[in-house]
Amino acid sequence: MENVSQDFLFEEAKRVLAKINERTQREVCYIQAIRRKTTLFESKFGGIPYWPPHMELPMNEGRTMELLAQINFSDVLQMKDFPAEGILQFFIDPDNLYGMNFDDPVSQKGFRIVYHAEIQQDVKEEEVIHKMVKNIEKRDSPVQGEYGLCFQIEKEGLSTSDYQFDALFTEIFNQRNPQIQIESFFDLPDEVGEEIYNSSDSKIHHQINGYPFFTQSDPREYQEEFQMFDVLLLQIDSDFTEESGNDIMWGDAGVGNFFISREDLKQLKFDRVLYNWDCS
Repeated sequence: MENVSQDFLFEEAKRVLAKINERTQREVCYIQAIRRKTTLFESKFGGIPYWPPHMELPMNEGRTMELLAQINFSDVLQMKDFPAEGILQFFIDPDNLYGMNFDDPVSQKGFRIVYHAEIQQDVKEEEVIHKMVKNIEKRDSPVQGEYGLCFQIEKEGLSTSDYQFDALFTEIFNQRNPQIQIESFFDLPDEVGEEIYNSSDSKIHHQINGYPFFTQSDPREYQEEFQMFDVLLLQIDSDFTEESGNDIMWGDAGVGNFFISREDLKQLKFDRVLYNWDCS
């Protein structure tokens, strides 16, 4: 590749990215988090969860888990294979790893995913708060405060940090440039790779569906059994600005993701979910 100009490689890489985007378009629901008091039943990050009186809140080692996120699908425009109604909740044990088990990120010991297909409208917030008294102290959580959510349905293509990106980029690049064969996206000069990453959309991405991004690497890349988790159930990014007043932080400006298989999602089975978060 010594005789190929860096400008040509950068422009060609951008053209390959456009092809990837065209080929991999997927519906995505972008989420905007607005710091405010929420009602018991609405979609939110943090705050008090909806919870039926006859059920015990999720617990770990005698502690009530905290609500990370609650999605009321009646607030969200319907997407393929996602429920049209009901409430989906993400709870974590807010220890210093935010309830994640690096050795078994599917085990719901330190986190819990709960789906309520039917909602009891007469539940009172004070009833739920009364169930939460087992928390003796406030511990670490990426979500500080309480946030109402707004949703917008768009489309997006494969992200550069998705584990499928490298193989697809290499395939399309080699098809277009038979005289310059590469074995990996990372065969391109470092400056070109950095330009490609920096030119991608860098806005905050809280989202449902679409494609994930990571500050480190996709956990599905190195463990083939995790590749069954092909749907991004929820992604919460670090979101902290003086202007918004938001205070959402995964470690050192990281991102958290939850993945589910397409078949489990269709059947509304949420007992097998891959939970990952990383930071720079």
